[in-house]
Amino acid sequence: MSTKKINSIKGIVFLIISLYLAFTFNEALINFVSKVTLVGWVTGSIILRIVISLAFARGIQLIYKGITANEKPMLVFSIATLVGFTIVFIAQPIYTIDYGDFGTTDLSINLEELEEEVNTEFDLKSKEALIVFFSTNCGTCMEVSNKLGTLQAMGNTPQIIALFPGDEADAIHFMNTNKGTGFSYFMIENNTYFTEAADYAFPSLFLVDKSGSTIQHWEGSLMNYTAFDLINTYK
Repeated sequence: MSTKKINSIKGIVFLIISLYLAFTFNEALINFVSKVTLVGWVTGSIILRIVISLAFARGIQLIYKGITANEKPMLVFSIATLVGFTIVFIAQPIYTIDYGDFGTTDLSINLEELEEEVNTEFDLKSKEALIVFFSTNCGTCMEVSNKLGTLQAMGNTPQIIALFPGDEADAIHFMNTNKGTGFSYFMIENNTYFTEAADYAFPSLFLVDKSGSTIQHWEGSLMNYTAFDLINTYK
């Protein structure tokens, strides 16, 4: 087999791999971060975008070598890198809230009041916890529950305490269908307390330390890669 044909075949393989990773970006990122433990979510997402872009560019360059006289291969590689990055961006857009610390320390959860509402004394067992106020009919809540369930399965979260209003059957169905089966959960009958404690935003997430003091608070839509890295330090 000629060198040109070999280059073309290699190029096609690179293209297939890069496009597959681009269009399964979240799954690829989860696998990457779970296997390369020294790489966090922010760094991992950036590295993965670069790898996909370069793999796409290498594929185009090899195909170019296989069908032409191979003039200006670095120019082809450079242009293809930009195209590759664009493809990754289309497959997995970069939103303005993906990176950066959008949490706040201004809002805290009072564990004593919460214990009264659920008629349970929380035993954090000297471990940090994520206390999350969920609404079962909230799209963002479902998205965040799936994210937290994925992180929990990877061992990248502290214990997760889920709080729900309304009917317990709805809460169980919510967790079963949104990767929340590993959560500890409690029902809250006092709707006024529930909405006020959550600061009228759902989901509302409180990261608390071993003594129950609030470390950070996020509204669900702001649970981004930076937040994942912070939570990961308290697993």
